Amino acid sequence: MVSNSTAKFTVEKYNVNIGVNITEPKAGTNTVNLNLTDEYGNPVTEGNVTLLDKDGNFLTNATLTETGLIVTEITLEPGLQNITVVYNGTNKYKEANTTYVVNIPKYND
Repeated sequence: MVSNSTAKFTVEKYNVNIGVNITEPKAGTNTVNLNLTDEYGNPVTEGNVTLLDKDGNFLTNATLTETGLIVTEITLEPGLQNITVVYNGTNKYKEANTTYVVNIPKYND
């Protein structure tokens, strides 16, 4: 006997955690270290991130590699800066974002 049946199932995407660090904040060019992991601590190995300033202006974007680590550069002015990191998600990972607040010292005279 031949039977046709349909099954429906939902595949849950992994939650994403975003770690952000600027090791030596300064006015001008800064190196930003990003570390994306899933909810189990495994590296997020696919997708893109975009960095935005406090007004939502584009700073830079980067593509993830198999390590889940990204090192990129952005230019920041003196003062308190809010940097938003947006991960757009994939078929495997959920979208995520975080805001990193850093105080950038004044230019050296």
